[in-house]
Formats: sequence, C-alpha cells, structure tokens
Amino acid sequence: MSETTGLLSVKLGPLGSLVKSEARWTDEYPAWQQYADEFEELLNWTKAKGRWSSYLGALQGPNSQRDSALMEIRVAKHLESSGFPVVDWKPRGAAANEGEYTVQGQSRQRIFVEVKSPGWEGEVSEVERRAGRLAELKHKDLEARFVAPWERIQFAVDKAYKKFRGDTPNLLIIADDLFISLQHGTELHVGQALYSNLRTHPGYFTHQRYDKLGGVGIFWIDGNGANVQYYMRVFLNPNALNETALSLDMKQRFRAEILDPNNMG
Repeated sequence: MSETTGLLSVKLGPLGSLVKSEARWTDEYPAWQQYADEFEELLNWTKAKGRWSSYLGALQGPNSQRDSALMEIRVAKHLESSGFPVVDWKPRGAAANEGEYTVQGQSRQRIFVEVKSPGWEGEVSEVERRAGRLAELKHKDLEARFVAPWERIQFAVDKAYKKFRGDTPNLLIIADDLFISLQHGTELHVGQALYSNLRTHPGYFTHQRYDKLGGVGIFWIDGNGANVQYYMRVFLNPNALNETALSLDMKQRFRAEILDPNNMG
C-alpha cells in the first residue's frame, strides 16, 4: 500500500507510508518523487541491515532529527557501495562515547566513523531566535544573510573530537543542511576551516591538537535528476597520528586530498 502526499502527488512506498503515519514532521518531506523513492530504498536498506528499529524513532521525530538520521543512513549506504561496509554499529570510542559505525575496506583496517549534520539553525543569531526565526522556513524571500560555512566545519570537529581514540583510524563525515551547502565552494570552506595559515583563525589540521582525527569527509546529495545521487570528498589531516591516519585503500578510493592554503578556491 502506498500513500499520496503533498500538492505534487508524491507517492510513498509501503515503508515510507508506515513511517510517516506516526511521524512528527511539520514539512512536506518528501516533496519530490525521487526523494520518496530514495526514502523507500533507505528504509529497505535499514531493514536488510537489521537497523530498522534503531532508526525508526529518529525517522519519525522532528524534522531536524529525521534529517540527521537520514544522513547517517545515506552515508553508511554510500560507504558500503564504495567498498567500505559497516562491520560494527554504534562502536565505543574514547570515554565510552559512541560513534555512528565502524567500516572496513579491502585492507581489513577498521575505521571509526562519526557523522555530523550541522543545520542552518546553528547559523541563526540569538536575536533571530527570540523573534521566532527557527519556526519559519529555511529560505525566505529577500532575506540577506552573512554566513561562514567554514566555522560550521570547525564546530563539527570540536563537537565530534571527544569520541576519537588514539589507537584507531578516525573519520568525521559532515553532511550539512546549511544556508550555503558545503557542496558549493567546498575547497574554499574546507581550506579555511582545516588548512588556513592565518593567525586569526588557523586551520585545525595545521597543528597537532586534532591529531586523533585522520580526516574529514564532506558528503552531499543531489536530487536534480531522476534518482538521488550521493557524493563525498575526503580531506586528510597531515598531522594525524600513525595510528589514527586513514587507511590507504580509503585514501585511494575517495582520492583524499590535503589542500594547499596558498591555492584554495
């Protein structure tokens, strides 16, 4: 049984209809058929991996909680299709902090993965919050705004870093919902956040403070075609410990990079 939703007659599949029937969403997701189809694929994938019950509550939660859960599933699915299947869910990191999952490629080296999904809500000022901006749509007509996406990358690193142990490779993947997505101007934003040599805001990968983090992945989706497509770029920490650096097979598969601060843009 499927459900038709929204003004565009988007048809949900059986699992999508089941999830939405008790969801607390306040938006029109999925507003387009390709996203409804992808939603059904993601739900089927969680069932196949035995993770249906683990994600159901979050998927039926408020919009931001749902979106974060969807990104976690998308990233795991993309890693698997790229040759890095999940071999452990909710692994224990430093100080018993849980990560999203552990993946493993052909090298058999396990990589601890944490996924962060910074949203546009974090770019809203306190004045706007008090005025009720968070209850409004993400994009408003004629709204001008100064944003600094690179700061959200550093924020995600700081938030995740306590989870990383010093005896295993660690990868932070950022799948954002910012006003200006990291998909656009990726090298500029990553360069400012991780590799900048400016004294006012030095890049996080220019010193050893973050040496437990092997690299940062920037993940995004594109739904402009008939199917939703996934993309990811990986950026390496040249100051990572030998034990926490990413495996060679992951570096090669994702063409991992170290940006030159003098040649970014």
